[in-house]
Amino acid sequence: CVFAVLTTNAVFLHDTQHPHPFAKVGNIHLANLTDCCWSPDGHQLFVCSSDGYVSIVNLVHGALGEPLPEEDVPHAIRRATRPPELKASNRAKKRAAPGAAAPAAPPTPATHGDPSGGRAVLEPASAEAAAAVSAAGAA
Repeated sequence: CVFAVLTTNAVFLHDTQHPHPFAKVGNIHLANLTDCCWSPDGHQLFVCSSDGYVSIVNLVHGALGEPLPEEDVPHAIRRATRPPELKASNRAKKRAAPGAAAPAAPPTPATHGDPSGGRAVLEPASAEAAAAVSAAGAA
């Protein structure tokens, strides 16, 4: 299991196999970071700050391991993590008459440019984390 921990100026990536973060994403916003969330496929991490900007951290396919097949994800987690627009569109489909078109999904908000001038850094969070990641990659 991989998760992100947000601070006011960086995002630390952790997994449940190591006691320390294995990566740090920093210098991506001028203002304090306020929230982050994963894309449904786990290949992107969206990070926003108090100035209204949103940055997208793109991760190479397989960099964080393989995604858990949906049938192995507990039902309660699948329901809790389903995007709200999918929940709403599924309810609308159930109420719609057979053969009727489902309502269009709401538009997604636009993403602003990178205010940091492209200085984002993805680095091992510590020498111990770098060694753990190297050892895991060699195994």
